[in-house]
Amino acid sequence: MWKDFMLVGGHVYFIQPCVNSEYSVEIALQHVLRPPLGIQHRLLLVAPSDQAADTIATRLGAYLNPQQLFRLQDNRRAFSEVPDRLLPYCFVEQGKGDMFGLPTWRDLMSFSVVVCSCKDANILVQARCTNTDLFHLQNEIERTLQLRRMSSSAQSKALHWTGLILDEAAQGTETESVIALNVLAPPPDYKGSMPFFVLAGDQQQLVWSLHCC
Repeated sequence: MWKDFMLVGGHVYFIQPCVNSEYSVEIALQHVLRPPLGIQHRLLLVAPSDQAADTIATRLGAYLNPQQLFRLQDNRRAFSEVPDRLLPYCFVEQGKGDMFGLPTWRDLMSFSVVVCSCKDANILVQARCTNTDLFHLQNEIERTLQLRRMSSSAQSKALHWTGLILDEAAQGTETESVIALNVLAPPPDYKGSMPFFVLAGDQQQLVWSLHCC
């Protein structure tokens, strides 16, 4: 019996009960990123922990290449904590102690999917790569170079991040989720096509427990 569903990019995906959220997200993304739909989307996929983000990135790496998928890492994370198969999907700053970092702005904007933890989404906020910042940047460049009429409306412009998927949402906190939402949120004056937001996770799943002995 199929009773659960997921709405991603204007499409409804029915999900079999007891199927883990990583698999559900993977199947939905395979359809959303399939041409010609994939040309329209730049997705941010987050999870509450680095381990959960690694898991979904590994699954996506089975059919996305390093030019399509980027695993964003905090520069304080040790290389030994990252699965070897994910390293080609990360960016390493050479000559600075060989630590994780951000690629060039052009490369970052070209990825179809960026995967990170909720807290590491703040790297995109600090880099001014949110929908709001990018929208205002585009406006200022066009206004400076006079590439558009001053009467043109914001409705004709598309946002960079077209969707946000929060995997294992039941394991996260509101404050962590807000960081990623800040990346997705459109500017207040935006009147174009709105991005989509998906929460994936089982709220009935047993929470993690910590035992000291």
